[in-house]
Amino acid sequence: MSIADNDIARFLLVTSPLSLLLLGGCTLTALASVRHRPGGAASLIYLVSVALSLAMAVALLFGLCKFNATAAQEWYAQFQRHFYADDFFYGWIIGVDIFLLFSGLVVTDDLVEPDVFGDSLALVLFSGCGIGLLLSAASLLMVFLGLEFLSLPVYVLVASRRHDLNSCEAGLKYFLFGSLSSVFLMLAIAVTLSACGSLYFSDVERLILNMGHGAAAVAIGLFVVVVAFKLGLAPFHLWLPDAYEGAPTPITGFMGSAVKLAGVAMALRLFWGPLLPAVQSWSPVLSAVSIAAMVVGSLGGLAQKNLKRLLAYSSISHAGYLALGVAVVPHTLDAYALWFYVLSYGVMFVGLMGAFLILEKATGCGTLDSLNGLGFKRPVFAFCMTVCVLSAAGIPPLAGFTAKYMLFLSVVQNGRAGAAVVAVLSSLVSVYFYLRIVVALYMTDSQRESVALAPGGRLVFSTLVLCAALLVVLGFAPNTLL
Repeated sequence: MSIADNDIARFLLVTSPLSLLLLGGCTLTALASVRHRPGGAASLIYLVSVALSLAMAVALLFGLCKFNATAAQEWYAQFQRHFYADDFFYGWIIGVDIFLLFSGLVVTDDLVEPDVFGDSLALVLFSGCGIGLLLSAASLLMVFLGLEFLSLPVYVLVASRRHDLNSCEAGLKYFLFGSLSSVFLMLAIAVTLSACGSLYFSDVERLILNMGHGAAAVAIGLFVVVVAFKLGLAPFHLWLPDAYEGAPTPITGFMGSAVKLAGVAMALRLFWGPLLPAVQSWSPVLSAVSIAAMVVGSLGGLAQKNLKRLLAYSSISHAGYLALGVAVVPHTLDAYALWFYVLSYGVMFVGLMGAFLILEKATGCGTLDSLNGLGFKRPVFAFCMTVCVLSAAGIPPLAGFTAKYMLFLSVVQNGRAGAAVVAVLSSLVSVYFYLRIVVALYMTDSQRESVALAPGGRLVFSTLVLCAALLVVLGFAPNTLL
């Protein structure tokens, strides 16, 4: 398909994956304002918006939609200095859309409060649009706007159970810590602007080595803190277990998949972009923080009995592996291992959150004890959940093992064998609390007769099955996504 050489047409084309999400969110907001319980109509609008965004991202990534690259008008030239419409953006926005689709399948009107159903879906789409802005950021201004556009809807979503004190507390904690990270980001931007005189990545990359030693150290330190906050790296992880536990379970799934992807993408845009010339300054610091996250996540998960808190500490350790990849792989600048890791981890996380949601509705609790004996009473449910858990543990031949192998191999090839050894040991320790789930499913008796699906839970169960199947397929054929 050929598009005429028109700046407006080019603008609409390159931003279409984001525009469609934004349009869907606005439509859902309007629908929720005129219909108290939009129900199925809201679900349809959500799924169509995400599906169209995914289709456009695939088309643009593989060159199915083209435009003539001639001289642009001044406004479009300025837009290009803020917005990267490259393969990184389109490839990673595909991952975001996949997570949005799974989240939409999990968030059904029978499993959330009907009064806020349409609003919740709209906020998820707005947050997805913010993630897209982060993925495309070509200036520090776009990083800040994308981060805020992403975070503000999630603060509301975490506290969307208005009558649940745990949800409100989680939303408040997440808001306070998130606001603090935004302050650090503004300080980092201010220091960089004062030293370099520009917010554009191209200018900062060219001038960063000319910054004074003190200014560079402060700016890089602040950027590391911001990334650590958003990824939940130790010692900036204190908000994460409470936020994951208190948030509605479908929203926890969204946070552990799409929002986690956004944090990794922000780290890549910053550290592999304008801060790359100063890699010798930030790489050791980020490596140290990532190792701390691995240790805290793997050890902290050992004592957890609440399933969502257990997955929260698992998320901290996985964030450490990803941050280590960001810290040591810049020498090859190959982001595929990181992208595959985020994708396989996100699919696993959404699948497990779907399983936990079914358990919560059926048993009224979300602890390890609620899993006792389900392996033989609900064999398909237990098998799919086991696949997700073993993938998180890195057991072959599932996608989690392949992702860890690719990432740790990149770390070793870049001369960080010591850090890779720490990552492997951390992964081995975390296997213990993953296997506790498997033991509860198959090796512990329960007095409970059965676990029935809640009304509307068939779609959630189908999502769990789909996630498990994807983890098996990606484990055997990881290069099919190249």
